[in-house]
Amino acid sequence: MKFSISIILLFLFILSCNTKKGDNKTNTIKNENILKDGVSKGYDKNGNLITIHNFRQGKFVDTSTFYRVNGSVRMRQIWIDSTYHKEILYNKSGIIKAMGNMNDDDLKIGKWSFFKEGKLDFIREYKIIRGKQYLNQSWNIDKEGDTIFEGSKFFSIQILNDSIIKDQKPLMAVAYLQAQLFKGKSSEIFVCLPNGEKIEFDEDFSNEREIKLDTFYNLQHDIKNQINFSKDISKPYSAAFGKWFKTTTGKKNIRGFIEEYYKEKDSVKSTKMYFDIPIYIKDK
Repeated sequence: MKFSISIILLFLFILSCNTKKGDNKTNTIKNENILKDGVSKGYDKNGNLITIHNFRQGKFVDTSTFYRVNGSVRMRQIWIDSTYHKEILYNKSGIIKAMGNMNDDDLKIGKWSFFKEGKLDFIREYKIIRGKQYLNQSWNIDKEGDTIFEGSKFFSIQILNDSIIKDQKPLMAVAYLQAQLFKGKSSEIFVCLPNGEKIEFDEDFSNEREIKLDTFYNLQHDIKNQINFSKDISKPYSAAFGKWFKTTTGKKNIRGFIEEYYKEKDSVKSTKMYFDIPIYIKDK
């Protein structure tokens, strides 16, 4: 009998714990998991409004708003679709402090703008690389709104030919590293693309270590292509690259990366910047 009573008491204790967790969740976000259409409001345990969500057919739509206990807005989420949204963060004075896009795993993607006292302070570009958030490029901004190269890291890519034609005209491009991460070092760059026409990087470059690569060295080493560019070009930070398409036509994305590196004693320091460029290949 004592054994049975102990079992019953243990069961009631577990049930009580689970009930408390459920009650807390209900107080925090009210009905948002079951609401199909309409507005859902969430409250904390003291009855303060902390969230407002809009639903249509069981999915987030329009804008979700998150509040501080004092009633000020701390964040808004503008839903582009059910899993992808723009996020705007506010300081306690109601001034925007950051904005950018988030994916369904709550990872930053694309360009994010960060503000200081209401003015743009810096921009960061994020990519999802092998399933993780990756800082790809950065721009520091001065009080006049101009880019500060010190502390920034960004590149540009120029497509050199006006058209790409199957088996006739290849993709011809050049990558410029406009702001280097390794300031004060004798760094340089190279560009890597997948080897061959049919091999491609995955969207998040998760197969980067599994496929064969074509490496395009900068103009300091690429003597053949030097004649095609101005003598004033920064050769260590410029790399020409291209790709032939023998059978492919139509829309296609060229994925690759730029690697900045320098040698230090017996080691090599490097950083990668990834790119994903849409192109169109004509049949003829």
